[in-house]
Amino acid sequence: MTDFDSTPIACRQKGNSQNAPENENSFSNFFPKRSFGTGLYGVKVWICVLGCRANLYDGDAIAGDLASRGAVVSENVDGCRAAVIVSCSVTAVADKKCRQAVRRARREFDKDGKKGIVAVCGCWAQGLDAEEA
Repeated sequence: MTDFDSTPIACRQKGNSQNAPENENSFSNFFPKRSFGTGLYGVKVWICVLGCRANLYDGDAIAGDLASRGAVVSENVDGCRAAVIVSCSVTAVADKKCRQAVRRARREFDKDGKKGIVAVCGCWAQGLDAEEA
């Protein structure tokens, strides 16, 4: 697998990653590089999988890759510095659960002034336009 692409998902989906905005909230600013090669060592990451078996497979693959890079994968958002939400958009209820998961992660990261990253992938995220993302 290649190195992490910090380009916002909406920009990658549109095929214009070179035009992605650069700002102080990029991935590398949250997770400083360590001398032993990975910026994820010891970072607690919440993996939230919603939807079908394909999403379960994707969530397991993401969790495995993050763990191999030194991250601590969690099934609970408490105390995490990052969240990966594998989303589903099959029904209106699924859309609602995706929005709730994003808000839950943001609330956790806003507590005590912590910084954190919420990454959303899957069919719900692909259906968002640039303003919603």
